[in-house]
Amino acid sequence: NEDESILSHVPDPKVGITGRGTRQAHDLGEALKDIVQDEKVFFHCSPYMRAKRTLEEIVSRFPKGQYLAREEPRIREQDFGNLQCHDPHLTGNKLT
Repeated sequence: NEDESILSHVPDPKVGITGRGTRQAHDLGEALKDIVQDEKVFFHCSPYMRAKRTLEEIVSRFPKGQYLAREEPRIREQDFGNLQCHDPHLTGNKLT
């Protein structure tokens, strides 16, 4: 992500897509449309905000009715807790 400290103040599922990610998703949508042409497509999507926004950008290249999309929570990233620490007063596990 462009902001390396974002996970210290925003929960991972709520982190949005960057401008660069939006452009990449747009380009991917164009490329996928060229590959599948008029065939129907089924997308599965993680419930994370950035994944949903990525999917929205991809499917914007397809006409309605050509694709189906489903949110699938089993493909989300694993949560191990927030392990980022960007507090300049902390180093390792010790207070400075």
